[in-house]
Amino acid sequence: MLQFASSSFDASVWEMFTILLGGGTLYLVSRDIINNLNEFARFMSENQITIALLPPTYLAGIEPDRLPTLKKLVTGGSAITKELVTRWKDRVEYMNAYGPSESSVIATTWTYREEDMGYPSVPIGKPIANTRIYIMDTHQKLLPLGAAGEMCIAGDGLARGYLHRPELTAEKFVVNPYEAGEKLYRTGDLVRWLPDGTIEFLGRIDDQVKIRGFRIELGEIEAQLQKHPLVREVAVIAREDKQGEKYLAAYFTAEGEPGADELREQLMQELPDYMVPSSFMQLDDMPMTPSGKIDRKALPEPEWQGSDHTVSSPRNDVDLKIQKVWQEILGMESIGIDEHFFRLGGNSIKAIQVVSRLALDFEVGINDIFQYPTIRALGDNIKYSKDRLKQFVFALREAAASGENGVSSVVWKMRESLKEYRKKNQGYENIDLSERADYRNILLVGGTGYLGIHILFQLLQNTEYKVYVPVRGTSDGEAMERLWAKLKFHFGLELDGENAWEDRVCVFCGDLTQDCFGLSRERYEDLAGSIDAIINSAANVKHFGHYSEFQAVNVEGNERLIKFAGTGKKKTYNFVSTTSVGSGWIEDQSSIMFTEYDCNVEQSSDNYYVMTKLEAEKEIVRARQQGLDSNVFRVGNLVFDSNSGIFQENISDNAFYSLVKSMITLGRLPAIQDKTMNFSFVDEVAKAVVLLFDRKNLINETYHLFNSHQVSMISFAKLLKQADINVKSMPVEDFTEYMFEKYDEPETEQEIARILVHSNVFFEGASKTLFMTMNKKTDGILQALGFEWSRLDGQKVKLMMDHVKKVGFM
Repeated sequence: MLQFASSSFDASVWEMFTILLGGGTLYLVSRDIINNLNEFARFMSENQITIALLPPTYLAGIEPDRLPTLKKLVTGGSAITKELVTRWKDRVEYMNAYGPSESSVIATTWTYREEDMGYPSVPIGKPIANTRIYIMDTHQKLLPLGAAGEMCIAGDGLARGYLHRPELTAEKFVVNPYEAGEKLYRTGDLVRWLPDGTIEFLGRIDDQVKIRGFRIELGEIEAQLQKHPLVREVAVIAREDKQGEKYLAAYFTAEGEPGADELREQLMQELPDYMVPSSFMQLDDMPMTPSGKIDRKALPEPEWQGSDHTVSSPRNDVDLKIQKVWQEILGMESIGIDEHFFRLGGNSIKAIQVVSRLALDFEVGINDIFQYPTIRALGDNIKYSKDRLKQFVFALREAAASGENGVSSVVWKMRESLKEYRKKNQGYENIDLSERADYRNILLVGGTGYLGIHILFQLLQNTEYKVYVPVRGTSDGEAMERLWAKLKFHFGLELDGENAWEDRVCVFCGDLTQDCFGLSRERYEDLAGSIDAIINSAANVKHFGHYSEFQAVNVEGNERLIKFAGTGKKKTYNFVSTTSVGSGWIEDQSSIMFTEYDCNVEQSSDNYYVMTKLEAEKEIVRARQQGLDSNVFRVGNLVFDSNSGIFQENISDNAFYSLVKSMITLGRLPAIQDKTMNFSFVDEVAKAVVLLFDRKNLINETYHLFNSHQVSMISFAKLLKQADINVKSMPVEDFTEYMFEKYDEPETEQEIARILVHSNVFFEGASKTLFMTMNKKTDGILQALGFEWSRLDGQKVKLMMDHVKKVGFM
């Protein structure tokens, strides 16, 4: 047997005593030989070595035929890839070992089995003799199959603690709540039980980082990268750019040269965009620690990837201006006009900063950066506009200053339409709302989304239905884990085998963007034969991006669900849309009343989310004519849970919250009298959906679900002060003048840029057509069902602000 590990590394204990106590021969090898693969291979062959424990990172550089005498191979010290196992499985008896020094080197082992290669990663196996494994949550409760938690080790091999470090010993070696008088070692490793009792290693608990408000598990990104057939070793870390902002950098070794574009595209198919690294760097070899693990601290600074074009200089003044802005925002000294913004470290936040600078001189929007990501393409597609900022600020001032008299005059013009609207609503006054549809099984799509998870909670709390929830993932177990993590975040629910709701939630791995949701045909048809109704709350709700990304979920996903509704058992389709489909502009029309009876009123919008939601609604209207039973729920501006103040996890991605944050950071709000701020509490919107979707006598309806108690900016400023938030309410003219004066100052530039980019949230009149969105029909039905919207008050604002402070958003 080979002694690969140095005597200062715990693996050497296993190497020495297992072979010597068994009567074998131990061969010691020098570092010089280990550091030369040719010499290492010669040493192994000359000494007829049959057993070796090697780090995966070292083994990755050796071809199996170079070690012909090796019979038993053990890997340990870091995660292994399927590719590595596949290379060696036919040549040796392959074993993967896991264990920290605190449990006497090895705690679990896995011996190669072909059936295990279907798991997302290679398992670390089962506990060895005299060792017990507990997978626990943060409250030391045992977790069921598929749920991720911390690995805790008990047994005869456990250390007593750390020498002369009583505080660390007390933290890591804790009382075993399930075995009197025994200690547990908390490893800090994130793992989960697989169905056959083996254990899957998911990463380190402390490998989570927070970037742009998102909590990111680095191990999840690494696992996805390792699925590429050419990639061997992977490390993803968080770094800081020259502006002090964190970003993700990926490093890899590979057979051949998989391009950064190829790897980026692969990740974008499986992960949200905020988990896709900004930089990809291929290395000849990973830097290693003496113990054979990747030395993350020694990973080099990224070399930013541009395009495959020859680096070209600016062609004109427009290119020069764009280049200057990119170089300042991205912190780079030189950028060619064919370099790709997002391959240079750009992201949506930096895109906003770029647009805010360019908006001084050009007509440009955030989506232009996504559509034209090079200086050449952007320069060819934006228009110069003299005094652009002045024009924009003046337009906002005019829109905001129109005041209540402007709204009143519009109402007066629409008085005949209002009469007709009220007359239509009278038809719902005598409908029997007590009858419920005979449903048993509900398919909830988008169940891990912000509104979707609240709809699931309401279904579980207020109905007896069984709910089927497709969730993207690599396995049903991972899908279940993701869903219950959301339930825990928002409601404190645990997946502990004791929750009565667990039997009513069927979570499975499914993807709305795939045919048959990524299921086998047989499983798809079985599902189609058992589901009674669909609730689709899935959506790409980002404010910026490529149109194709929005189309894939909002349009094509909708089409797949319409098809599913007509497959097997006939199902009612409930589609969650947005009141923003009633926005934008209509040619030669200054204002319009938009009601639950309207859909396509020839409106246009440059917002991809709104465009694709409207397209989905049009498709539903066409499908109704072919016999589809459906309801459309247009929801308003979703805010926090009215009881807890908790908001969506990716809070920094929300335009409304970003606007509020920017104004609070500036300490100033415009004194707008119109009640244009809409706070639709997510728990109440979800409750309204569940109240309405199964009413037997309400089919093929459209509802407007938003809080009728709207708030003015002046009132909101007063409520903020009650929550001890120091803000100044100032006249609109003064506020816009302040923005104009402070626009290019470093302390205020970013906040003012956000306000201008997202200004349509408050300044509805900034669009060419004023839409008056009505909800009297919907409110009348909800009131008949005993539902009332809550008013925003000081206590609720305090809950809101307490949460944003708790999660570090402000």
